[in-house]
Amino acid sequence: DFGCSWDTITTLNVVQTPIVDLGPDRSSCEGKGVILDAGNPGATSYDWEPTGEHTKTILANPPLNQTGSKTYKVQVTNYNGNLYCYGLDSVKLIVYPAATAAFTSDKFPLEGCEPYTFQLRSTSSNSSQYEWTVGDLTSTDPNPSFTFPYGTYNLKLKVTSENGCTDSIYYANIINVYKHPIADFGWDPTTPYASDPTAHFINTTKPDDPTNQY
Repeated sequence: DFGCSWDTITTLNVVQTPIVDLGPDRSSCEGKGVILDAGNPGATSYDWEPTGEHTKTILANPPLNQTGSKTYKVQVTNYNGNLYCYGLDSVKLIVYPAATAAFTSDKFPLEGCEPYTFQLRSTSSNSSQYEWTVGDLTSTDPNPSFTFPYGTYNLKLKVTSENGCTDSIYYANIINVYKHPIADFGWDPTTPYASDPTAHFINTTKPDDPTNQY
């Protein structure tokens, strides 16, 4: 009231409250991991359950032979002196059974003379879709048949489960088809004489392959 004044200075500690969003529930196939990210780079601490890890991101890696669901939680904390603020979030990871690609065939090994016909049979587990790639041919039949001319061919099978889990196998040069020989010959001279009755036989078999046996 009399014009006297007095100033004071104080310090206000402010801590940013972490906003944690792990997103919607996730799904995966057994044995295949999913990366979970707590966000908030540079936060003071990260605490995950049930893994006990303390990093910004973790790999939620469901082991083989384990399906169902599992909940992951994270707490992100920022400190400033004695003051701290934290954010929480959780996400459920649904684990589906894995698919396993496998096959057999009506002939083994897969080799023979052209035209070579064989049938493949899928023995895959937990599969509802099939993608065969044999040489340049493809099929979605679980038990397809193929016919190939002379040559060497690769084979790949990819299977997909009803939940989208995939698996594939690949074999290079597993199919070998050989040329079918056409036997033929000639002789010289073409008209032997009684005075010189010797004839020389000339092999004209095709193909003239070094593996031919005569």
